[in-house]
Amino acid sequence: MLRKEQPVLGNHEELARRFLAALSDCDKEAVGDLVHPEVEIRTERTVHRGTEAAVAWAGKAFDHLIRRYVPVEMEETGASLLVHAELQYVWRESGEVGDTSRVAIELGIRDGLISSWHLEDEPDTH
Repeated sequence: MLRKEQPVLGNHEELARRFLAALSDCDKEAVGDLVHPEVEIRTERTVHRGTEAAVAWAGKAFDHLIRRYVPVEMEETGASLLVHAELQYVWRESGEVGDTSRVAIELGIRDGLISSWHLEDEPDTH
């Protein structure tokens, strides 16, 4: 018998995967569709509030690199989802991964949409 939490976690995981894929693709339209109108994106330098600011933030790209967020593990933490992921910087021309690091991304979820984002580096386990 399935527990009630399982479908919710599955939905949150799917939402997180779609959001991270949209970010990786710099797909501003998809990001706009997946964020809550009152979303807060917390970066090292500032907090971006609202859909318009989140879409502008998501559209920032590097000339020669593609930034990819590759989920490794996800865990429910109350009203949010903690995503342990690899942050990959891929050379646009060759497609080769130039650098990778482990990150933890806390995604707030409200009304079936991403309501907050906060990324932190995870300690190197090597």
